[in-house]
Amino acid sequence: MTDGTNLRALRSNSPDDDGVETLASRVLYVMASRVTNSIERIDRAVARKLANAVLKPDSGNPAKLVEILTSAGISETDITDLYVPYVARNFGEMWEQDEVQFTAVTMAVARLQGILREVNCAWANQVNHSILAPTVLMIVPEGEAHTLGALVATGQLRRAGASVQLCVGEAPAIAMGMIERNDYDLVMISTGRTDRFEPLRRLIQNIRYSMHSPVPIVVGGPVVGLEDDLISLTKADMVTDRPTEALRLCLKQESDVGDKKRA
Repeated sequence: MTDGTNLRALRSNSPDDDGVETLASRVLYVMASRVTNSIERIDRAVARKLANAVLKPDSGNPAKLVEILTSAGISETDITDLYVPYVARNFGEMWEQDEVQFTAVTMAVARLQGILREVNCAWANQVNHSILAPTVLMIVPEGEAHTLGALVATGQLRRAGASVQLCVGEAPAIAMGMIERNDYDLVMISTGRTDRFEPLRRLIQNIRYSMHSPVPIVVGGPVVGLEDDLISLTKADMVTDRPTEALRLCLKQESDVGDKKRA
């Protein structure tokens, strides 16, 4: 993995926790100071142009689409957090109302995902230079139909200072192997299936068994809000559709470990 030393590895090499605490303070400050995304900030004309572009088979490569949006004055942050989810949601509504065919929506959403990957790659390269970056494994389990939400969350985590590795649509054994080979600070699972809680519980159980040391496991994605008491149903440490809340839990645990070591 290209992310380098993680928080626990750094701490095991040195009794000094000041660097970890500084990172936690910095990341939490960034999260607290961000302006909450609002639908009122969306330029509807730009959103329509993006929707029309990705509906076309010859819409161009993701880098070109990103360039078109940024040249219109849209920041990369707003592209990933506002425009892509907004357009994707509109596609879903259009399909439900029989205004567009499912195949067209599927291809358009795939092109939106390409935009997210394009922007996320740049953010990934930026955070990989920090040896103190919290390391996160983002899992979209095998058989899930969605990945767009996980890509949006990945971008938000990277901007908040985390280094994120993706495991999308792979068999559980692949995720287990990644966890056995790497010391992550946080594991996130994005799911939208309310009929797959038993496989999800088994996945979480196997993840815990594969860990070198316990770290938080967080469930998010479209499933949030569809069922009551998802923590009991999944046996996760947290259920949230706000990625930065999961990162906050990760940083809190790291801080608690440091407090215990100094005690």
